[in-house]
Amino acid sequence: MEKTQEYNKKKAKLKLNPKKGVTLEVLLASHTQCQFLIKNKAKLCNMAKTPGSDYCGVHRASVGEKEALSRREKEATRIQDSNSVERVPCPLDPTHSVFKNALQKHLKVCTTKKRQDRLENEPYYCLDCNSGGKLEVIETTSSESETDSYRGVDANKLLKKLEACYATYSDDIHSLPPNQASLKLSPEEEKVVQEVGGASTSHDRLRHARQNALIIRQMAKVGLLAFSPTKESEKGESAFVEMGAGAGALGLTVHCVDRQARLLFVERSQTSRKAADRILRRQGMADSFSRARIDIRHCKVSALPGVDRATSKVVVIAKHLCGVASDLAIRSTQDPALRQGGGGGGAKDRKIGVCVATCCHHACSWADYTGKRWLQEEAGFTKEEFNLLKHWSGWCTGLQALWSGVDSARRGSTAKAESDSVGPSEKRRRVEEQGEGGDEGKGALEIEERNEHGPVPKGDFPRPTGISSEAMAKVGFLTKRVLDQGRCQALKEMGLQAKQVQYCTPHESPECYVIVAWLAE
Repeated sequence: MEKTQEYNKKKAKLKLNPKKGVTLEVLLASHTQCQFLIKNKAKLCNMAKTPGSDYCGVHRASVGEKEALSRREKEATRIQDSNSVERVPCPLDPTHSVFKNALQKHLKVCTTKKRQDRLENEPYYCLDCNSGGKLEVIETTSSESETDSYRGVDANKLLKKLEACYATYSDDIHSLPPNQASLKLSPEEEKVVQEVGGASTSHDRLRHARQNALIIRQMAKVGLLAFSPTKESEKGESAFVEMGAGAGALGLTVHCVDRQARLLFVERSQTSRKAADRILRRQGMADSFSRARIDIRHCKVSALPGVDRATSKVVVIAKHLCGVASDLAIRSTQDPALRQGGGGGGAKDRKIGVCVATCCHHACSWADYTGKRWLQEEAGFTKEEFNLLKHWSGWCTGLQALWSGVDSARRGSTAKAESDSVGPSEKRRRVEEQGEGGDEGKGALEIEERNEHGPVPKGDFPRPTGISSEAMAKVGFLTKRVLDQGRCQALKEMGLQAKQVQYCTPHESPECYVIVAWLAE
């Protein structure tokens, strides 16, 4: 015990903490390795220094140091001039760098390439099978700027068109009353929250467990899932594919309702947060789930492990799937093989379902947007107007406090009184600092740093004349609902019934709408 305490004390001293007197100078005084400060970990790199330098081979390039290399490195790389020692990002994986003159050799042995080669041999890999742009010619050039994408759009006319479109389809958008208090959970849903949240008292963990239970409620209403603890379905009858799964919390919530359903977690990036995996293994359910590390764009759902054993239904689910990923997930249900009954023996066609909580509409792409036909031919919007609407959608979460009383950066607090005490210019300045994007109330910079999607579009884009901050927030809301309505219309064209539903209040999550689609009997 004493050794553990001594180790923890030594470990704490290695971290930058000016309040406790641990400054950068103090760290460097006793540090013999690379002197590069890793800011997000508040500690120094522990890699060995390159001879003749204070930094390791990776961080020497990061700080712009181009000193002479050791004799061994000179012989290995056969340096001819100063340009040949330059390090460049690996084109296969920019998270690491290599010497420029050794790039071609590195590409043959890069671990990212090996992983990609293994992925391409998987049966569920199908290049661009869920992309929307492969069937059309995308008329864009590398020199096309962001401003060119919405050049010539009249913001005032676009606002009127947006309001008219929302009014036409408002009956298809199922929203809660404006002053709706927090939704009450049923006893079955409370059990699910307790099981998923466990004994944790963390506000964030319990809040997400509650959100997942409310999403499950919408699935149960349309028959995609049933709260039937005494009547379990036959093992392997249903399969739930969670796109952008991360830790797999939504899939775990499904498991709490249907113990026999097969779960498939699809995630593009490597994640160490696999809480659902650990819980399922402890319950002896290791054979009832699997993971696939693949981009949704290339994921053939019908070929995922275990889907062929799902004889009843396959449901694609996701919570807060950013921008274009929502469109890719929706399009993944178009696969004809997905509807053919699994298990062989002339089985009946499977039911198909979709339950996707959308977010980050500013990260949508015209090439991949599923509602293009409806948006152009029925709603009357153009590609340029779509590109401008993406910018406007960020106002919904960025300025939400000003029209709903909810501060997306500080949930549970009442920000409306605070907003009334400052002028319009101050409100606008605060929002511009916060960023226009929104994912669970995070600012644009936080989202960009997490690498969940591309950077939030910035710039002086067109706005309606004289629009107030409160009106901007409402316009952002209308934009999100119209873009999601286009997705619902696309699902209807696939033969499904679809609707967008507000599953929780803005206090619980600023991105509080879910698209639900099911195959009618």
